[in-house]
Amino acid sequence: MLLSLSPSLAFRPSLRHLTSSSKYCALTSIASLDESGVVNSWIDSSVITQSINEPNEVQDKKTGIAEFSDLIQNFSSSPVEKLIIRDSLLVYIKRDDLLRLRGPGISGNKARKMLSLITSSLQSNSNPNPNSSSPDTTPTPPINSLVSHGGHQSNAMLSLSACSNYLSIPFTYYCKKLPRWLKNNPSGNYLRSKSLGMQVIQLSNEEYNNKFSITPTNIPPFDPPTSKALWVPQGGASNLAVQGCERLAGEIYDFYVSHFREGSGVGVVIPCGTGCTALLVHREINRLMENYTGTGTLKVIGVGVCGGRKGITAQMKLLSKETGHEGESLPEIIDCKIPFAKPVQNVVDVFQEMKEYGVFLDLIYGAPAWVSIFREKKKPDGLLKDLQIFYVHTGGLEGVSSQLTRYKHAELVDSDVVQ
Repeated sequence: MLLSLSPSLAFRPSLRHLTSSSKYCALTSIASLDESGVVNSWIDSSVITQSINEPNEVQDKKTGIAEFSDLIQNFSSSPVEKLIIRDSLLVYIKRDDLLRLRGPGISGNKARKMLSLITSSLQSNSNPNPNSSSPDTTPTPPINSLVSHGGHQSNAMLSLSACSNYLSIPFTYYCKKLPRWLKNNPSGNYLRSKSLGMQVIQLSNEEYNNKFSITPTNIPPFDPPTSKALWVPQGGASNLAVQGCERLAGEIYDFYVSHFREGSGVGVVIPCGTGCTALLVHREINRLMENYTGTGTLKVIGVGVCGGRKGITAQMKLLSKETGHEGESLPEIIDCKIPFAKPVQNVVDVFQEMKEYGVFLDLIYGAPAWVSIFREKKKPDGLLKDLQIFYVHTGGLEGVSSQLTRYKHAELVDSDVVQ
């Protein structure tokens, strides 16, 4: 059985609860039987539970993993900092790197993307089954395994590992063959994920590309491993991210309305790997701005760190289609023009510079994004012309140590920089 839900899952800052609705449809082509005859099937990421109730309806920690109300209260918002950079550049930074999703402890945009996964699982485990004859019967959780794919040091990999460990369900991760050095000396996000129980399935480059480069990202290219397996596309780019990203958009909109003067033009700058966060925030901000009666502008601008403008735009179009919004407007993209994840001198220079302002960036997305921001701001006809910069710090700091080690091996930083 495939469970599916309308992608318009709203979570506004003004609400103290999540709401959702559901519908069911059979999709036998993605179901399989295990050795005991149990039907294994995928659960669509657009629905993990039939409904999520108000936080005060969850009262007893003993019936769930944590109190839903506590989780929501500790996920209320992330702060915004106002800084002057390079003597004259005024910027606002939305510090999602300081955000923590209580329980699995993940931060940044991954905390946003995994919010619905964790809250729905807690809600399911914390409420008695109304159809059960026994009051002590715990309802069956909405999922019983996670499956995804991606790079060896992926932040999404680590976040899913933390979620699966917290929910006490298995997590299977498909990746290319491990390099010899990482296999012999596990480190960084890979080591942390393995310690949290992640099961790794290595594929040759050809196998990996055949499985994950041809099929749409929302359709798993293999049979589900358990009766209710949740397939999470690379980077969490799916309906799973809608609720958390809509909430982020609401926080940004509220800050814009309350802190910027009438007529202000603000560019919400978001680093892009898959483009998921930028697209979903762009969609929701556009919806919110329809009711804005002022004369200013609030627009999302992505930085194409992985894949550049062309690659990110293509991924956004695919995600738009998969979330039921094919043909919608897309955010404009700054072309990064820095080789993805390669040690580069100007990237580590900006990393060091921003650290002096109290802003700690990762070297895969954050620092390259700021290299691009500084460059774009200088252009007389750039995308940031006449716009106040509102940067969303998407986190990703878990892998900084291993990233700096690579910069050390490339002789771009001294040993004392690596921690």
